[in-house]
Amino acid sequence: MKLLNGIIDMATEDKESVSVVLRNCLILSYQLNNNRLKTWADKELDGYAKDDELPSYRIAHTISKGTFLGGGGGVLNDQPLNPQVMKPEHRNLATQLKLNAPIASYEIGSDQGASGNAIIPWPPALTTHYQTSFVKGWALNKSMAGSSKFYNSWTCRDRSKQNFTICS
Repeated sequence: MKLLNGIIDMATEDKESVSVVLRNCLILSYQLNNNRLKTWADKELDGYAKDDELPSYRIAHTISKGTFLGGGGGVLNDQPLNPQVMKPEHRNLATQLKLNAPIASYEIGSDQGASGNAIIPWPPALTTHYQTSFVKGWALNKSMAGSSKFYNSWTCRDRSKQNFTICS
């Protein structure tokens, strides 16, 4: 019970990172011989495989924006990208992010310098595919996804020098 009380205290006092709380949950799963808890804690700590079904809290609804280049050196920054312009099979890439990386990648808090400015670029092939589809006479130069909730709630800790990617 001491470990369980410690986990409850850590989770409610917000003094420890989510990763520390999850590692303690993993220890508890072994003590209780609870495979369901062990599997969940492992996936949260190590990340979910591309084929895994993600919990709903690991799916963020997004707003995609793009930078357009036009004639005479014109630039349109941060223009919303309407997903209805896209093929149905691509729309989810513009409207939701599957956050399947290890939880440490998304740790938040003032000690991590959370700025609320995460940027998740679209795959280059997708940007190129829709380069002339959104604004007549303008070329989509770069595109990214994010949401107010995502921007205000998560910050990437780039431990491995890998960028966020859009997972489908």
